[in-house]
This record gives sequence, structure tokens and C-alpha cells, in this order.
Amino acid sequence: MSSAATRILVIDDDNITSKILEKMLIKQQYEVTTCTRASDALDILRARRNDFDIVLSDIEMPGMNGFELLETIVNEFNELPVVLMSSLDDEGSISKGFSKGAREYLIKPVQKDDIKNLWQHVQKTGN
Repeated sequence: MSSAATRILVIDDDNITSKILEKMLIKQQYEVTTCTRASDALDILRARRNDFDIVLSDIEMPGMNGFELLETIVNEFNELPVVLMSSLDDEGSISKGFSKGAREYLIKPVQKDDIKNLWQHVQKTGN
């Protein structure tokens, strides 16, 4: 598998950040779907259960935050990898993300090198 075959759902309540991430991911040949609310992300995932290989979610969002979204995804879609991103770079936030099941924790602003190999977090099934 490579980035060209990887489908990513991006959740960030900041429209500018979301658009920048989308462009960066598309340049790396990922297939990208974006939304701005965690509740919308869950609706998309439930309706299109097998359409995504990985979720890239901001932590600091109104309503349901990224940690809560991560917990819900782990419980409902336990094989779907989640990568968290945040400007919070303290050890407590990072540890909390990993302890709740995140595969990676990216510090904002996310750089091209941060997303280039996201596809490597996708679990291969059928082996």
C-alpha cells in the first residue's frame, strides 16, 4: 500500500487549516474527505464505513473534541487508525492521545514530512 491508495478523513474546525491539509495530502496522492465537526465525521464514517483507511483529527474542536472522537472511533471502528493533531505539544496531551488509541500525534502546524508516510499506519487486513 502507498499513499496513492490511502483514503483519509480529515476533521478540523478551522477551515483554513482544513484546506491547507487537504491540498498537502492531495499532493502526496492521498484521497481526502474533509469535515469541520466531529459529529459530522461520525456521520460520514457510519454511512461510509469501509470508505476510509485512516482518520486525521484535530483535538481542539467545539462540541465533541478530538479525544472524545478518538474514543468513539476506537469503540465503533476498532481497526480504523486515528492520527491526532494539535498545537498542544505538552507531554500530558500527547500521552493522553496515545493512551486512548491514537496511532500518531502530530504537532500543528502540520508539515509535509509529517503526513508523507501516514499510509504506514493503515493496518493491512487479510494477512
